[in-house]
Amino acid sequence: MAETEQAERARYLVETYADQLLRLGYTLLGSVPDAQDVCQEVLLKALDRTQPFESRAHEKAWLLRVTVNACKNLRRSPWRTRTVSLEAVGEPAAFQPRAGGLLEEAGAVSLAGVSPTFRALFGITTEEQARQLGAAQLDLVFTDQNGSGAAITVREVVRDQEVAYVLLDFTAPAGTALPEGEAAPSGLTYWLGEEDGGFDAVFFADEACAQRVDLRSWSFGFQPVEDDDPADGTIPLLLEVGGDTALPEEAAWLRVTGLSSLWAMEDGRPAAVLEDMDFRLAVPLTSTAGIYAFDGRCGAALNGAAMATAEDLVLSPVAVTMDLVIPDGAAYDAAFDQYGPWELYVVLDDGTRVETTFQRGAGVQDVFHDDDGNTFFRADHVRFTFDSPIDPLAVADIVFAGDNDRRGPGETVHFQFDPIHFQNQTYWSQAEGAA
Repeated sequence: MAETEQAERARYLVETYADQLLRLGYTLLGSVPDAQDVCQEVLLKALDRTQPFESRAHEKAWLLRVTVNACKNLRRSPWRTRTVSLEAVGEPAAFQPRAGGLLEEAGAVSLAGVSPTFRALFGITTEEQARQLGAAQLDLVFTDQNGSGAAITVREVVRDQEVAYVLLDFTAPAGTALPEGEAAPSGLTYWLGEEDGGFDAVFFADEACAQRVDLRSWSFGFQPVEDDDPADGTIPLLLEVGGDTALPEEAAWLRVTGLSSLWAMEDGRPAAVLEDMDFRLAVPLTSTAGIYAFDGRCGAALNGAAMATAEDLVLSPVAVTMDLVIPDGAAYDAAFDQYGPWELYVVLDDGTRVETTFQRGAGVQDVFHDDDGNTFFRADHVRFTFDSPIDPLAVADIVFAGDNDRRGPGETVHFQFDPIHFQNQTYWSQAEGAA
């Protein structure tokens, strides 16, 4: 590449992507200098790349994925020290490019936070909570392959251990007057899908969406989002895709197809507002920070009313999930009806108590029978969603109400969140180093 062409290419990369890569790096690392180093490293890789990109969307997705991988590698580096929170040092006014580097021409880049939609959904009230969420701002634009002029912009993505949350905007073709939609029973005013309202969402390991990653079962659908300007022709939508078990780490991409029509409620019935569209979304699931799966198990008294064994525990900034192995299903169900839902909270290193909301997940997962066909235990998958995002490495204890919240004389404690009962060498090493 000639020197002039290389300079023009460098300017294009900086002006087009530096802001977004810096914000993504800061989201995953929580450090302005580290985010600057990663951003410059990624842009230099893009500058040195000889193979052309298939499209602008391909180029952007590649840059985002390389940035996420670089951040993950840096976080695993043994020499990297833990950064303090923004509350402790004060929020930086802007990113400062390194002198003489590729970013020098970009100037200061302002720090953008998590969207109001995700702040409301996950209970975020502080900058530290927003950072722990690990949301990735993407702004990937997909146009209707049938040429209507409609477009879908994937704004932001969050991924926890079981669910991918994709915030997107649907923009109607220029000059289209959208009807004032009625709220459906689900709360949605508009939604996308085929004639029956359905569509398809599948996880893949690769950008080309050739290596499919299947879960035992999964579900997906749109959730209602507040529209600040219903008359602007752009409709915000929240897509949730999740399974009844932890999402595999190799599930790095989400392909969404079948978004052929825009639907709204008219006179109490679904009606197609726009039809004959063809959208093919390929969304990088870049929000992968801070998810830890544990081997092992431990008994737990649930609200002091039922006994179970907690296993397959997974901890993220958003939730703690697990399977509850239940020796007596009928007694468990009776106890839940009388004393449920089960209560759990976490205590952080600084003494902060974070409450959770109980969800049954997909309910009964497995039922085990003896040779005579009698049930001798079953396993239920459950989820406890935090009221606000946490730093998983700062968890001092996971507490079941009616069990390890009682530590007085003569009290029996069953559940213990420790390296003996729940094994994950990486987690416990990182937690010790972060303390």
